[in-house]
Amino acid sequence: KMANTFALNVAFPTAMGLPFTFSLQMPTLLYIGGQAQAKSHPDLASGNNQEIQVPQTINASVDFQFVYSLQAQSSMGFVTPFNHQHYTAGVYKNFQVNLPIRAEVDLDFANNKVAAKVQPLDQHNKQNLFEYSTVPYTSQHSVMQMAQNPQEQIHQSYNQNRKNVHVRYPNQIHKTLGQDSTGFAFDFNYQSEQKFIDFAALYNEAHKRNDPIAAVIYAWAEDSINFNNITLTYSPQKSSAKYARFTAAYLDNSESENNPSSYGSQGNNYHNSERSDSQQASPSDHVSVSMAQPSSSSPDSQSRQQQFLQKAGQGIQDSNSMVVD
Repeated sequence: KMANTFALNVAFPTAMGLPFTFSLQMPTLLYIGGQAQAKSHPDLASGNNQEIQVPQTINASVDFQFVYSLQAQSSMGFVTPFNHQHYTAGVYKNFQVNLPIRAEVDLDFANNKVAAKVQPLDQHNKQNLFEYSTVPYTSQHSVMQMAQNPQEQIHQSYNQNRKNVHVRYPNQIHKTLGQDSTGFAFDFNYQSEQKFIDFAALYNEAHKRNDPIAAVIYAWAEDSINFNNITLTYSPQKSSAKYARFTAAYLDNSESENNPSSYGSQGNNYHNSERSDSQQASPSDHVSVSMAQPSSSSPDSQSRQQQFLQKAGQGIQDSNSMVVD
């Protein structure tokens, strides 16, 4: 969906007799698209009118893309009637978020587990995931030509008469993020003609409003107008990983309450040994014993989940414990 969410045009005479103009446009693009497929076991179509089959597992694949793009076009100027020229000074603020994702999700309701395999939708070409830019400019054009052919005059003014405003050589930062730690390479490019980033001004502006929503919406409000460009790009040529895998599991001790022998002799020995250790340990040792030190760092480790579950309810009679790993 594309819409001009805000439009304002104002013109009035000045003390010098020259008509003053102010214009603000905010065209916005919002796109949410993709496709999804899912298969369940047992198949939902195999049920009857009297009973609905509750699936034990669901396997789904999703191609999803979210795009939000906004351009704030603001300009002010004046018209000189003696030579039919319109002189303007303005700024373009561009903001764009792009999330193209392909995912395969496996839901196991019987074992309370979720597994997801996530990868970029396009693994061959660079994709801009985030971009924010500020471009100040000055321009002039003939109001007579604009009246005859507005669209053509706008394009001619953009190409011929528009000049970007630069005040100094921009500060530049170029870094590749995540290439070694995650296997996915993201190119971060920063260019700004600001001398420094005034974080104190941003904090004071957000604190002055006392409104977190307004602080987020107007986070890029600036006291001065400078040339800025911040871009985050996914680079498949620099990436060694093709996909990322995520797992989640839920575990509680409801079965052990109904059936105390479900833990087995190993669980009983575990509780007895912990109790004897805590009785003989010093206060400093007791703190280290009660800390959750994972027994395994592998994904979806059942031993680690059982360990955390036992640690969570250790020393508490008739406790209800839950673990999300």
